[in-house]
Amino acid sequence: MAVQDWLLDSDPSIRWQVMRDLTNEPADVVAAERAKVATEGCGARLLALLRWWEESRRTVSSAAGTASSG
Repeated sequence: MAVQDWLLDSDPSIRWQVMRDLTNEPADVVAAERAKVATEGCGARLLALLRWWEESRRTVSSAAGTASSG
């Protein structure tokens, strides 16, 4: 298997960049692949963790505000 094939067979966060830089894929195809980063693979997991982190921070801030106002 060639390196380019291996990279294309990976996560969308890598695949769209390989498509953009190393293949002759049209821009709309690359854009569609890039859009997958938010919903599939490592990018989706990272975004989910960031949402969890933000919600946790808000919950702690709310609890701290409630506790100090009482």
